[in-house]
Amino acid sequence: MEVSTSICNSQFPSPLPMRSCEVKNRTSVDDIKSLRLITAIKTPYLLNGRFDLEAYDALVNMQIEDGAEGVVVGGTTGEGQLISWDEHIMLIARMVNSFGRSIKVIGNTRSYSTREAIHVTIERGFAVGMHAALHISPYRGKTSLDGSVAHFESVLHMGPTIICNVPSQTGQDI
Repeated sequence: MEVSTSICNSQFPSPLPMRSCEVKNRTSVDDIKSLRLITAIKTPYLLNGRFDLEAYDALVNMQIEDGAEGVVVGGTTGEGQLISWDEHIMLIARMVNSFGRSIKVIGNTRSYSTREAIHVTIERGFAVGMHAALHISPYRGKTSLDGSVAHFESVLHMGPTIICNVPSQTGQDI
């Protein structure tokens, strides 16, 4: 995979040591297509508002035991719109490091902004080892069809990508 240096040297600050254009856990599109069961994992919280990582791990183990072959991290089921990018990437990295040999990790790296989606997908998500990305048309902005095509073309070359079709949020049925 060739990645332009403009993507790798973007202007996005990153306090995490995992900003890189190195792609770990190289997975093919065919590997992702062959998965029979992919589930979205919710993100449990403690009373103090922090993630309950023990409960999170228990949920993932239950998914694996019940036959899931892939898990979506930080999607709308996992409160993805409510957590920061640093939290997203921490959860993706935790999943990869703890469960990445047993299950494919699909990180929700969608964004209103194509530029931000590119940054989070390649420099952070694939850099920490996610196996595939989850994207959605730029939502609630009612992007044109040409705009959506351009958005997806910008991220599809980075690695396996699942495109989520949610017409009620995007105004488009892709």
